[in-house]
Amino acid sequence: MADAYFINKDIPNAIVNYKKTLEDTVQDDLYARQNLMLCYFQFKDYNAVIEQAEFIKDKSEFKGSKQQFCYGLALNELGKPDEAEAQLKQIDRPYSNYAERLELAKFYVENNRTSEGKELLNEISTESKRLTKPNRKLYGATIVEVERMLAAL
Repeated sequence: MADAYFINKDIPNAIVNYKKTLEDTVQDDLYARQNLMLCYFQFKDYNAVIEQAEFIKDKSEFKGSKQQFCYGLALNELGKPDEAEAQLKQIDRPYSNYAERLELAKFYVENNRTSEGKELLNEISTESKRLTKPNRKLYGATIVEVERMLAAL
């Protein structure tokens, strides 16, 4: 039920139902916590994102996941840039995670590390030139933002 609410962007009801799932000892709490993190992140409840991450951050499924990325952004929003960077860098993999890597580049620029941000933007830009047509279309908005940022730096 919680998944249906989440898919339909009814985040308050999704949160209620994922929390109910956590009360049931038979259910998979990892899955519920992963989705609670995404819900709280959309609500900009960064403390709650971090709270849920504490339960699952040592699990193998957390490493390199959307949840780890949200955890890093939440840490940054709460004024913990060093901890945030450690999480965000886990997502930086060539030829994948373009939107997440763009956010990492923005993180660098916002934290007065322009050269690192520009280097990452250049990597993404170079990789984008080798994308297949379907992938270029899929990541088009991200690539446009990368090129816009590069032109501004």
